[in-house]
Amino acid sequence: MSVSVGLTSGQLPAAQDVDDFAGRFADDGGPTLTVPEDEVRLLWAARKAQRIRGVWWPRGRNITVELAALLPAADGYLDAPMIRVSLNPQAWDHYPRRLYAGSRVIRVAWFDSMNPAIVEIGATALERVTLCVVPPMWTATAAGELFRSLRDRAVWPAEPDQLLHCGVDGTPAALS
Repeated sequence: MSVSVGLTSGQLPAAQDVDDFAGRFADDGGPTLTVPEDEVRLLWAARKAQRIRGVWWPRGRNITVELAALLPAADGYLDAPMIRVSLNPQAWDHYPRRLYAGSRVIRVAWFDSMNPAIVEIGATALERVTLCVVPPMWTATAAGELFRSLRDRAVWPAEPDQLLHCGVDGTPAALS
């Protein structure tokens, strides 16, 4: 199964990510992206009663492509279609205001005041689920250590900076 998400503004993804023959939207004619759902790198917390409820390791800084991969997992966790996402613009390469997944409109809000290591998703205007974002440039070894460490913890640190240091010998994760 694939997830299709269209762009409405901002930069276009790399040419290899665009399927020019996919359906187009009547309102903007933007390309449709197809991302296999098994490409999301995500770990949900064992307990929902904590501030950070998931850790997400996107492959890059193109929010349109990365949200397309996250969408099925987020819908399942929220038990409803994700319709809102809040982010810090410093962490991403372009800034769409809306994304389209089939007939669904996903509203994207950009806040300079948010921690760049946080993404908030929601299925309603009031519900927010906070994900800690592992920087895409982390090595597979460092991210793997973090994910293994968090899998074994009942309670995760409440702050993203503390959470990103879990399981890496008490030091920041290596970038190379």
